[in-house]
Amino acid sequence: MIRINLLTGTVAGGRDGGESVDEEDSGVSTSSPTFEVGDTVTKALALLVPILGFIFYEQFILFGKRREIDSLNTHLKKIESELTVLKPKLDAINTFKQQKETLQNQIKTITEISDSRLSSVRALNAIQDSIPTQAWLTALKFSSDKVDLEGFATDDITVADFMQNIDRSIFFKDVILLKTEERKGPEGTLKYYKVQCSLEGMMP
Repeated sequence: MIRINLLTGTVAGGRDGGESVDEEDSGVSTSSPTFEVGDTVTKALALLVPILGFIFYEQFILFGKRREIDSLNTHLKKIESELTVLKPKLDAINTFKQQKETLQNQIKTITEISDSRLSSVRALNAIQDSIPTQAWLTALKFSSDKVDLEGFATDDITVADFMQNIDRSIFFKDVILLKTEERKGPEGTLKYYKVQCSLEGMMP
């Protein structure tokens, strides 16, 4: 503790030139006020410590976040590098898939055409087996799952027999007589007919 003495020694002579008065005898203290430096420093430290702690904590959190960001950036660059290496392979795979799809479509089309031709051949064979000797065909048309037949027969009974034979075939169903009429020709009067039927599921 620091003390400052403002009056030293004795006061000589007084105002009236009397005797000297001793400091102790006068009963008046002439010592200066004291300053508590230690308390001020303690209070300052008490204010600074939390602030410094908060700043340190904030910097610690920021440092951790920066490290996390750097790690993510490194991982991202690694993935981008791997994608760059894999891109030619992925392009080749996509090209192969497209070629495979194109080939499958071509095979499907060829199979459908082949099945259609095979169905037509079997239908023709079935019609040939079903037509009576007194009847003949002048037109035959396949459209989707329908078959249109046109021709001549000697009489109505022959036309009816022809329709019954087609209806009994495993290759046809829903036999319908669309038109019938008599027509005269060099061979005499003949029965013109137009028949339509649906194709049944073809046997393999």
